[in-house]
Amino acid sequence: MRLLLACLVLTMTGCGEDGAEPPSHRDVSPAPKPKPKPKPIDLSLGAGFEMRHPIREGNAMIIPIVATAQPPDLHFVTLADGIAGHHVTVREIARGENFEVDHVRVHNKGAVPLFVMTGELIYDGLQDRAIAEDRLIPPGATVKVEVRCVEQGRERGHMAFRADGVLAELGLRQQMVFATQQDVWTKVEQINAAHHLTPPTKTYRNAADLQRESDAVTKRTELARQLSALPDRNRLVGLALVVNNAVVEVDRFATPELYGALESELLGSYLASDGLPPHEGKTLVPDDVRAFLDPQRVQDTWSGKASRRVTDASLVVLASP
Repeated sequence: MRLLLACLVLTMTGCGEDGAEPPSHRDVSPAPKPKPKPKPIDLSLGAGFEMRHPIREGNAMIIPIVATAQPPDLHFVTLADGIAGHHVTVREIARGENFEVDHVRVHNKGAVPLFVMTGELIYDGLQDRAIAEDRLIPPGATVKVEVRCVEQGRERGHMAFRADGVLAELGLRQQMVFATQQDVWTKVEQINAAHHLTPPTKTYRNAADLQRESDAVTKRTELARQLSALPDRNRLVGLALVVNNAVVEVDRFATPELYGALESELLGSYLASDGLPPHEGKTLVPDDVRAFLDPQRVQDTWSGKASRRVTDASLVVLASP
């Protein structure tokens, strides 16, 4: 009996099979293969340029554009800086019957080229105007520059203009490039009505002044702060404007220095254009920006052609939607 009990105990403890342990049931399936690394996002914008991560403000979004190559050793003066420094004069062309509403005379007395940009506002002449073309004016040169009138009820004042460094909002800028003078006046009336402004001469000046109000300045300052924090800020040469996930504007310059001189004007113009209601649409991808700058859609206005602008190998790009 004792022997039988001993065998029973040994069997229960696994010792009745010559001390062998029960077979193991280990998982012998192959190890999972590592997931492939995600393909890097293509941020290129043609030879020498790349885009960076978008920065959003309201319904608008701006995409920084940086130069990947060493910028050329070029220097320019802007219209506002040139007038303020007494290196540039902008004057009416005659008065009375010889008055030219669609041109002004610009004289660059300085030692570096002057760059004037579509949408820059000039005041205190016989009528308030806005520059309607992108031009480089060599040192010592005097040229006639195309403008659009942004005021209807006045034909008196000084022969010389001043510039406050304000750029018209996007919708008005596009009218200056792609529409008639009457269309520009109509757009000004629409903008004034939207802001409940009733200037007696129907000028755009009062609406432009809204870019200097505290809320607009706060937003512009915050965007400028984020742009300044970019690791490659010293290579920043332009911006793409996106509204409701659609690219609507690209402004790209030859040098970071010229871009920096115009950054505040550009941001003010972009923010003043953010008046559209938000809507759901497809997500913006880098291909959308590249498609907007497709050479098949761009016409060179440096040689006098119309539509979108590409001046002097990306001195500036002003593109229509």
